[in-house]
Amino acid sequence: KEIDTDIKYVSYSNYRKKEYRVMTIIGKSKVIKKAADISAVKHINQINENLETLKKYNVDLIENFEKNKFVSDFIKTERFDVELSKVNNLEEFIKKINILRVIYEKEIIDFKDIKESDLKLCIRNYDKEKLKKLHFVKKAYIDLIPKNIFIVNGRIKVFDQEWVEQNIPLEYIYYRLILNTPVALNKFGKKELFDIFNLSDYIDLFKALEEDLRNKIFDMEMHDIFFRSYSTLN
Repeated sequence: KEIDTDIKYVSYSNYRKKEYRVMTIIGKSKVIKKAADISAVKHINQINENLETLKKYNVDLIENFEKNKFVSDFIKTERFDVELSKVNNLEEFIKKINILRVIYEKEIIDFKDIKESDLKLCIRNYDKEKLKKLHFVKKAYIDLIPKNIFIVNGRIKVFDQEWVEQNIPLEYIYYRLILNTPVALNKFGKKELFDIFNLSDYIDLFKALEEDLRNKIFDMEMHDIFFRSYSTLN
């Protein structure tokens, strides 16, 4: 029989490790995000800390934290990545994403001032001369990318800030921004965008950072079931 509910959509990240599994429930007017496993409650609380810290960057938070879950109004405005997908001019695209520079570049630090022990292993093992040419940020909001942002009346409204990394190249955030805005990739070309943001010489490092993040988050056996293509029934 028909169920009396306003739920329109549910996502459940069960290819992650249990401590990072999150459920998102979208209703007619509200969106709820909560732990999908009891061991992920700590992660939900960490997301709240990430969001609270972001307040100092003069952004608006969409989600309200209530009893180990996030509740937010359903935003009818187009997400920033959808807005960017309608831009046909490369200069206009760069101009629009410049609104994020103020946040990205807030805590720039000199590479020589970072203790080696405070760097991820893949950075420690990387060419030191090349690293000196990068711009590092003390606290990198690597999920602060267009698909997790709304721009409303010139204000940045953010959600879904799960991952914050310490002592990470600023250029890596732009790498993630570009890869997670596929329409821009198709319109303007990967090489062109990578060159504009000085990324081309560091793709191997950025891929290593992505792999490090995947290894941290994913239950690889479950991940393979979801995303690997199999050519045989077995």
